Amino acid sequence: MSYHEEEDQEIRFLRVKFRPNPGYSPPTYEARVIHSLAGTILIDSEQKRLTKVAWHLMNRVEFGYGLLGRIDSGTVELGRVAVGPQQWKTDFINIHFSGRVAIFKTISKEQYERRTDFHAVSSDLSLSDAKDLLISGILPPRQTP
Repeated sequence: MSYHEEEDQEIRFLRVKFRPNPGYSPPTYEARVIHSLAGTILIDSEQKRLTKVAWHLMNRVEFGYGLLGRIDSGTVELGRVAVGPQQWKTDFINIHFSGRVAIFKTISKEQYERRTDFHAVSSDLSLSDAKDLLISGILPPRQTP
């Protein structure tokens, strides 16, 4: 694992890079998948908040010598943005996985979501008012953090 600080438009980030430890022997299937990941975590140093995570599968992971299944490749990216004081939201998710189950069935997971234009609403907003707000499509003016 390595890390260093960098600045981007007056924001200080801590970048943490990680990769599998070759001396570790994972005890479970879940641990084997996690152990095969390498990537980067980006943290806003001032807010102490995670802003981005990106990882990829370094090696194929087999279950039951590959007879029960395997994960051939995979990447994941998550991004988070500040939407208010002490409020952060996930603004994008990008997931790609492929593999095989029980020798015969190919599996693939492809997901991309982008979320934008976050708006703050009143903290005492009722469920009925929220429904009306969504149906009308008119959102309150954007409040700056």
